[in-house]
Amino acid sequence: MKTKIFSFLKYNKFTFGNQIVSQFVIFECKFLFSIIVFYFHKSESSQDRFHTHVFNALSFKIFGEYSEYILDNEKTGEFHIERRIQFFKYFSRDSYHKIGNSNGCAALLLYHRILLSDIYTILFFPDFIFLNRILFLYLQHIYPALVGFHPYRKKYDNRRTT
Repeated sequence: MKTKIFSFLKYNKFTFGNQIVSQFVIFECKFLFSIIVFYFHKSESSQDRFHTHVFNALSFKIFGEYSEYILDNEKTGEFHIERRIQFFKYFSRDSYHKIGNSNGCAALLLYHRILLSDIYTILFFPDFIFLNRILFLYLQHIYPALVGFHPYRKKYDNRRTT
C-alpha cells in the first residue's frame, strides 16, 4: 500500500550497475521514520554510484556479508573498503557509500528524523528535546561516532537525497 504520505508493506527491486537490491518496505513515512529490509543479491562487483541517505540510519544485519565502499574525498574520488560483518552499524546522512561483493546479505534499516538526528536537528524540535538530549548524551558516551564526532570521518556539504 502506498500513498503520498506513507508506504506500508511494499516491495521494490533496483539494479545499480551489477548489484541487484531488493527492498521490502515494512513502513515508510519519509518525514518521520522508516523500517525497511534490504536484500543485497549475490554479486562480485559493486553498485555503480556512491550515495547518501536522507536521514541518519541504524542498520541491523540479518544474515550474510557485503563490502561497503566508503568515499573519503568527494573531489579526488578516494575511498576505502570495509567488509560488513558486524551486526549493528550506524549510517550518517553525511557519509557517501556504495555496496558490493555481497554473498547474499539482508539488513534491517531504521531511519528516524528525530531520534537519530544530530545536535542541530535536535535544537529545532524542542518538544522532543528532553528525550533527544538523554539519547544524545548516552550515545556520545558509549560511541562518539554515532553523534557525528568521529575524528577520522570528513563531512561533505553536498548532501544527496537517495
